[in-house]
Amino acid sequence: MWLMTTRNRPDACKALIDAMTALRDVPEFAVMIDHTEADALAYAGVPWPAHWHVHISDDHLEMAAAVTRLIEMYPGQPFYGLACDHARPATKGWAAELEISAGDWNVAWPNDGWVKGRRPDRPWMPRICGAVVLGGKLVQTLGWAMLPGLVHLYIDDAMEALGDRLGLLRYRPDVLVRPDRPETTGKPYDDNAKRIHKGVAYTANDLETLKAWRDGEGMIRDVERVSQASGIQPIDTLITFACVKVGDRYDAKWVNILLDMVRRHVPGEVKFRFVCITDDPEGLADGIEVVFAEQGLRDWWAKMQLFKPDTFAAGSRIVYLDLDSLVLDSLDEILSYRGPLAMLRDFYFDDELGSGVMMWGVDGSTRDLWTDWVLSGEPRLEGGDQAWLLRMRPNAIRLQDVYPGKFVSYKAHCRVAIPDGATVVSFHGFPKNDEAPEAWVKEVWKIGGVGLTKARVALNTEDSVILDNMRSASKRSLRWVRKCVSHGRAAVLVGGGASVADHLDEIRSMAANGADIFALNGAAQYLQKNGVAPKYLVLVDPREANARFIDNDPAAHYLIASQCAPEIIERAIRHTHDPDDFGSGDDITLFHLDVPGAEAHKPPLADACWCSTTVGLTALGLVYMLGYRMMHLYGYDSSYREGRLHAYEQMLTEQEGRQIEVWCEGRSFITSPVMLKQTEEFQTASSMLADAGAVIAVHGDGLLPHVARTMANRRNAAPEEKAA
Repeated sequence: MWLMTTRNRPDACKALIDAMTALRDVPEFAVMIDHTEADALAYAGVPWPAHWHVHISDDHLEMAAAVTRLIEMYPGQPFYGLACDHARPATKGWAAELEISAGDWNVAWPNDGWVKGRRPDRPWMPRICGAVVLGGKLVQTLGWAMLPGLVHLYIDDAMEALGDRLGLLRYRPDVLVRPDRPETTGKPYDDNAKRIHKGVAYTANDLETLKAWRDGEGMIRDVERVSQASGIQPIDTLITFACVKVGDRYDAKWVNILLDMVRRHVPGEVKFRFVCITDDPEGLADGIEVVFAEQGLRDWWAKMQLFKPDTFAAGSRIVYLDLDSLVLDSLDEILSYRGPLAMLRDFYFDDELGSGVMMWGVDGSTRDLWTDWVLSGEPRLEGGDQAWLLRMRPNAIRLQDVYPGKFVSYKAHCRVAIPDGATVVSFHGFPKNDEAPEAWVKEVWKIGGVGLTKARVALNTEDSVILDNMRSASKRSLRWVRKCVSHGRAAVLVGGGASVADHLDEIRSMAANGADIFALNGAAQYLQKNGVAPKYLVLVDPREANARFIDNDPAAHYLIASQCAPEIIERAIRHTHDPDDFGSGDDITLFHLDVPGAEAHKPPLADACWCSTTVGLTALGLVYMLGYRMMHLYGYDSSYREGRLHAYEQMLTEQEGRQIEVWCEGRSFITSPVMLKQTEEFQTASSMLADAGAVIAVHGDGLLPHVARTMANRRNAAPEEKAA
């Protein structure tokens, strides 16, 4: 049954009937003339179709009460179609098409051709306007078609909110029903537009009624009632996976791959949605729901929209993943989480939060994260969105506490092997997924990629050999590095950066004054050629080719990581005379890196050394372990100078040879993903060592020295300058 209420608009009713008659498509209607009988005489000239049922109210009801009265008069209908007197059907078969789409439980409405009536978060889906059909069982189960308490306004908002929550919305863009409204025609507004019911303005009342129902228990009860009667699973009891793609750093491929990884690892019985907040939906795969990013929210601040009250329905369960996340294994256990906002614990600083993975249920407390941010003037804190979240939720649940071992860092945990039990790998900072050299990353991070079990099989040959190298080294009768007490001597660590050529005299002077020179990789041979005799050569890279750095006996002692190829150790043995007597002359000492999977191969007399992604950063932890607290760094440029990455000729790896431009504190540098990653990790490593009593002086020029000086300037700034 189609229903219509009308008041003081007989001409509009005539135009509606004319439009349907022209299509030869006039369905059965029940009409309520919402006025007293005397004033209803104006409708006497309307050519009501013979099969229509026209009623006159005995009082001024207004729209919601008038529709409710009609439903009471015509109970148990298979559907209830609501048409405003300003509706103008323009598609033959319009009514039947909408009735079919509505079925028993759905909410179906046509294309109204009115661009301004579209939802800002879903511009492809117009708002309900001149006509809508509600499934008969839906109305009968709810006990209403007009939300109780409403007078006239926000009726469509209530329908859309309920339909959104239950997945009942059925928009028909192929069925056109135009609205003959002042907004679309330019005609003047009539008295009905004054929003007065019996002398009382009802706009505020209707808005408060809608909010109280939508944000309170009313909507939850109605959703449960319909769900139980229909067997329809509410969308917000599904898991909603969310991501953010704003700006130019990530293209659609990152979103599509993340969706593909989620699909691989969500159990088959679990239903989920996948939502992307973005400023550019082009290229996104089917199955990705788009929420358009708020204007002015760029980079990580776009994440704040996740908590905006109208982004997700109340009660929704959200799992947020950064686009640089890697999903390795079944998400079944993680998806059982039903607690309050949970975030990552920072992988380096226990008191900090990470927003790379977040889980929460949408309620007033999470929506306040947005509201309070807006009321505070949308502050852009140093540290980004997670700095604001830490300020507002310092006691947020840490995901690593709830699911130990499930959330890991690529940089902190995946250097040698994938940790047992890892489910999500975070690629915070650099390198990103597309820059990581490991074969297993490439096998996982692609459409149709593999999961954890196959990723382990797909480990880079180098990665799989590393543990064998450690096992082999542990059986050698060589000295191992042990922790030493602080002794007061200074360590000079020399890398291969181009700027080291500018400081050879300084390095010679430091050596002459008793400092110990630690040369890294090819820097030892470079120093040797320039008249500087390094005390130590430090080797960490496991590749056999790096045995060449030992040629010509460039140092008095060799400090070699146990992960290095056996050929490197053998080459060192051939170049030394007394490998078992540390400190007496030519010498070899092995050190064991503290990486996942390595503990089983650590000799009893070895202490595990802190490990990073480069020999330069690993050497910092090594010399600290050997008792040095004063460290001078040369050749740690981490960037190109006049097209050269090193002060000497050296073949570059694929990752070293890839050039990118970065800006830091007003300066531009050409670097590589590996060197950029080293610079980023240096900030954390140097701060940790400084807290442990080390003093680090970085000499030379380049990206890393520039960052080090910036860090020092900030530490030394006056309190008021820091605040500024």
